Amino acid sequence: MRAALPDNIALWAGGRAIAARRDAIPGVSIITDIRETLPALEAWRAAQAA
Repeated sequence: MRAALPDNIALWAGGRAIAARRDAIPGVSIITDIRETLPALEAWRAAQAA
């Protein structure tokens, strides 16, 4: 899916299946726990403002 989207589109994935992957997925932000969602969103928003 990452290859089908423009680079300026952020792609996030989460859940048990994705958390179990040992390899990184280039261009995809992985959220392994729901508690990571808000800090990840805040970091993304800060990066967009820069």
